[in-house]
Parts: sequence; structure tokens; C-alpha cells
Amino acid sequence: MQNKSNPSQGFSLTEIMVACLALGIMLIPVFMMFSQGTAGTTKNRNDILAQQHASNLLAYATSLNYDDAFLKAGLQEVKEKKVNSSDGTEIDLSISEEIFKRTMEIKEYTFPDFTNAYKLITVSVKWSQAGEKANDTKKEIKISGLLNK
Repeated sequence: MQNKSNPSQGFSLTEIMVACLALGIMLIPVFMMFSQGTAGTTKNRNDILAQQHASNLLAYATSLNYDDAFLKAGLQEVKEKKVNSSDGTEIDLSISEEIFKRTMEIKEYTFPDFTNAYKLITVSVKWSQAGEKANDTKKEIKISGLLNK
């Protein structure tokens, strides 16, 4: 004999669809938060990489002899993958990311009453963030060092 007073247990298709819709609406802010967090992480990553690219080039430039050919006065874009130092070792100065543009400006200063000459080395790294419009200004970091003869 069947007990007809106990209806069948379970959810109807309509109830499941309403629950899924409500869950989807509640998860939208969570996905937006993840998206903004990823953009912030990328920005921080690019800032750190630009600082490292500039520091690496400045450290290399200040380790050279004053009269090294790499340190000629003027503005130059640094694209070299490998450079040979004066002692013959090969140093990798490459930048793996294409968004960075690295330049180095060298100004030479001599003073009549001083025996020393000086080179002011300014390394500049420019880049633009992913997702920014082409007409937005590029981000830039500059660091400087001094080399004396």
C-alpha cells in the first residue's frame, strides 16, 4: 500500500534555475574583484621590472672603465642582447618583454680646476600598461649614476 500523503522529495527545474541565477548574480562582484586584482598585479609587475631593467643597465655601465666604448657621450637606445666587457666576459642585457624601451644618456663634465672628469649616466625605461589606449602617456622611470676618471 502506498502512502499518498507524503509528496515526492526533490527540487523542481524552476527552483534549480532560480537558485543558479541568484548564485550567478552574487558571484559577479567576486569576479570583478579578481579582474581588478589581476590588473593591479600586472601594473606592479611592470613597475618592478622597469626598475630592475634600469638598475641592471646602470650597474653594468658604472662597472666599466671610464673610456669604454659603451660609455660614449650622447643619447642611445640600448637593445643589445649580449655585450662583451673589457675582460672578455659576456653579459646579457636583454629585455624579454617588448613593452619596455630602455635608453641611456651620458653627459661628460670636465672642470678647469679639477683633475678628474665625470660622466653622468642617466638610464630611462619607458613602457605602457596593457589595456591602456595608445594616446595615453607612457610610464617612465629614470635613475642616474656618476662615473669619474
